Amino acid sequence: MREGNRGLWGKPAQTTISDDTRHVLDHVRVSEPIQRYGIAALTLVFGAIGLLSTLTPDGSAGSPVRQVAVIALSATTVPVAYLVTRVPLGSVWWSKEASIKGINTAFVVYADLGFAAALATYQDPTIALFMTALFAVISGYVAHYVKRPALIFHVVVTTVVIACFGFLVWLDGTPITTVVLMVTVSAVASLGLLAFLWMYTIGSQHTLQTQLTSASTDSLTGLLNRRGFRYRASALIRRTGGPFVLVVIDIDHYKRINDLYGHTVGDVVLQRVADLLRQCAGDGAVIGRLGGDEFAVATIATHTEAIDLLETIRRRSEGLLSGQPVTMSMGVVAHTASDRPPGWSSSAIVDDAMIAADRALFRAKAAGRDTYSVIEAPPHDRTPFDQPASEVPLTG
Repeated sequence: MREGNRGLWGKPAQTTISDDTRHVLDHVRVSEPIQRYGIAALTLVFGAIGLLSTLTPDGSAGSPVRQVAVIALSATTVPVAYLVTRVPLGSVWWSKEASIKGINTAFVVYADLGFAAALATYQDPTIALFMTALFAVISGYVAHYVKRPALIFHVVVTTVVIACFGFLVWLDGTPITTVVLMVTVSAVASLGLLAFLWMYTIGSQHTLQTQLTSASTDSLTGLLNRRGFRYRASALIRRTGGPFVLVVIDIDHYKRINDLYGHTVGDVVLQRVADLLRQCAGDGAVIGRLGGDEFAVATIATHTEAIDLLETIRRRSEGLLSGQPVTMSMGVVAHTASDRPPGWSSSAIVDDAMIAADRALFRAKAAGRDTYSVIEAPPHDRTPFDQPASEVPLTG
């Protein structure tokens, strides 16, 4: 499900799940073993049902060719069930993308066509039509783990198979009203369950996404909160290879603003700072309110571009409060493209950069506020947090 998952043969799987999916999986604990082994068990049950059908004259008993075909199909459920136990399902449920591309869709194709082939060996079409209700089991998987094309494929195969066996039952002399009843019951059992579970999983995902967005967002400014900022900044670093900067920003004497003008005006100032950072940093930046009057910006930028950003923020901050100048102190850590330590996770790099930026912010305040201090990225021949970043005497 996450980086470091075990692959099919016990080796780490190379997952390529998106940042949004990773964000969900980092916060939701899906009981994957229960799902994987449950699906594997049901796969084996289908194989066992196939073997049982070789013992009844309504199935394939008495026809060596039919029996061999069913036994061969049933035997395939064993390796398939094993493969199912090795495929992480958390990311598949959320994004419909498996760590092994297309394996979830292939499983549906295998299950549908394999089951249809097994039903074709039945010598009594009435029993075969009765058995088509088991398509509902496959529908349960389809509703949760595949994209729309595979879902449509399953609906088409299920509908065609049920209709064909209904036609054969009618040719066998069963009254048409009875045939219609049997076909309707089987279709409702298979496709009705699919529709219900599909709507349920879509609704659950929408609710979960809303809750996670709310949990990662500052309600006053609409920016990311500390947790959301840390995650999104880590994602930014993970998917890019260029230089980046992390800026920590603190409003100078913010308590004085609250004392003089009241907390309502203070909240307006925070909202205006948030808007200012959005305008200055641009769409590609990650912006958050870490708490109180402290903000942070992470963006892909060179050292020179970082200085330009800081100067722009300082220049445009003068109009934040009419009749009262509002200034900000800023601490910055700048990474070049080669400053990403080997073996470090992106979240460890962000944590270390935030510590360094806080140290730079302290220097900016000590220098008289309304300024910025920039320090270089720490050397990468170390483990996270074991030595401070080297300071560069660069202030605005």
